[in-house]
Amino acid sequence: MQIVLSQPLKIEQPISFKIVWPEHWQVQRTKARLEGKNMYMGQIPIELTPQQQLSGVTGELLIIACTRPDMVWQLTLEVELANGQQLNAHWPFLMTHTE
Repeated sequence: MQIVLSQPLKIEQPISFKIVWPEHWQVQRTKARLEGKNMYMGQIPIELTPQQQLSGVTGELLIIACTRPDMVWQLTLEVELANGQQLNAHWPFLMTHTE
């Protein structure tokens, strides 16, 4: 799986993204969440829109501000295939107050 952002990540600015996977996957269900890794910020559900023409999904991230100067966030995608196989992908990233 691969994630592509519409622009660089910035705090408190919506960022569109797309996640693509191999065309032969028969995806039944997807679920995504954003969570803080070095400070608990809860689990923020991310709404995904299926995109059959690109074998993937699109969505939007909004990174909230934190009191820490450096915050590690992680986007997690859960995929269930038609054969029942469960796949997970994780994309960690570091946000600083200068970004």
